[in-house]
Amino acid sequence: APYFAKAPPVFIMGKDLRAIFSRRHSYATKSNKTLKVKTPGGSLVLHQLKKLSKGPRCGETGVTLHGIKKLKMKAYKNVHKREKTVKRAYGGSLCGKAVRDRYAGHCHHTPLHGTKPTTLHRTTRHATPPHATTKHIALL
Repeated sequence: APYFAKAPPVFIMGKDLRAIFSRRHSYATKSNKTLKVKTPGGSLVLHQLKKLSKGPRCGETGVTLHGIKKLKMKAYKNVHKREKTVKRAYGGSLCGKAVRDRYAGHCHHTPLHGTKPTTLHRTTRHATPPHATTKHIALL
């Protein structure tokens, strides 16, 4: 067989899938996260990602509050009030379980104020009305 009968091996190169950081920060840290995006022209570019917030948490239990957007503190000024709070007592600061635990006793006929019985205060009778005198004597 002639030497040219066997075809030489063909190496098929794929498209270049490497992407270059567009900024000078070249280390893979938490603040330098990127996302590879294919453009309509077919090139591969990196989009810089922002760090996510942990979101608002309950003041007592520490769990994440449901129904409230997870934003940075400065970003809350640009959203509606309905996205920052929940329509419940202590809506934006405590979770539902914490509110239930805190106010569970109020449903079972416990008094809202102190439990001491109130005593009536009687004043002595003067010849002149009490507002005319400088001192007002109270008896318990």
